[in-house]
Amino acid sequence: FKKALYVVLFANIIGSVIIIVYALIKKELISESLLPFGISFILYGVMIYWFYRLPFLRTLGFTASYVMIGGIATVALYATLILPIRLVVIQPFSVTGAGMEPTYQQGDYLLVQKINRSFRRGDVLVYWYRGESGEKKFLFKRLIGLPGEHLSIKQENLYINGVRMVIPELTGSWKGDQEVDLKNGEYFAVGDNLGASFDSRFTGPIQELAIVGSIIAETPLFRY
Repeated sequence: FKKALYVVLFANIIGSVIIIVYALIKKELISESLLPFGISFILYGVMIYWFYRLPFLRTLGFTASYVMIGGIATVALYATLILPIRLVVIQPFSVTGAGMEPTYQQGDYLLVQKINRSFRRGDVLVYWYRGESGEKKFLFKRLIGLPGEHLSIKQENLYINGVRMVIPELTGSWKGDQEVDLKNGEYFAVGDNLGASFDSRFTGPIQELAIVGSIIAETPLFRY
């Protein structure tokens, strides 16, 4: 069992290194769903095929059976621990576009929590939007309007229930006046870079079911 564990650690560490090196060199991320385990599976196959041509593995006392056990253990680990966490608790996303600059930039890698659904004004949400083409896109926007509120944009000023609201992160032009009454389960969010953001001003209120979650952390390694 100990040797099989060593194989799991070896393959996944190498897989992690490959992903990081790729991101740093290519200035882009492999799909967020491709965890180091994905590349590790390839490594397992290579290790099994070339096993007797890798003297250092024989020196460590590994056998092909240990490699196979390690592969099975990795699949089990992904299925029982990593995948559920990603689906229910926390999920990584990569920023696209300039709508959230300067707070977040193209290529930033963000962690989004999915458990706490008590969203507050100022939170940065990740939600999906389906355009006219039917393509599903994920948007990153700052929450400014909550369910039950009356939101008004007049002469480059934001009013919530008649009270002028200043959100310091927002910059640029609002691009016209607008009034919205938010129903239960509806939210209004805009990009920090108002002049370059495609957000609720154009798509309408966000339905709660479309919200993936709110951003809790940024991974500085992937900011370019």
